[in-house]
Amino acid sequence: MTNRVASTLGVLWPPVLFGVLFLGAWEFIVWFWGIEQFLLPAPSAIWSALVEADFIVALTGDINSDGKIDPVDVDLVCRGIRQE
Repeated sequence: MTNRVASTLGVLWPPVLFGVLFLGAWEFIVWFWGIEQFLLPAPSAIWSALVEADFIVALTGDINSDGKIDPVDVDLVCRGIRQE
């Protein structure tokens, strides 16, 4: 491993580890205490809702010819309404 790669990994692993631990703790707290989804949804529920609404597809696949995402398309997709 080169110094640059080692340096980059050394800088990136703490925030990545924190993010994973934070999301894991959040998921556990919601499950353990049985918190209602309307009060505090679990990260997995948020991810599922984004995938079901095609939000992820819109951000990765609905790109105009000029290489930009149309804000109207993103707004409609976020609301779960998809223009065909």
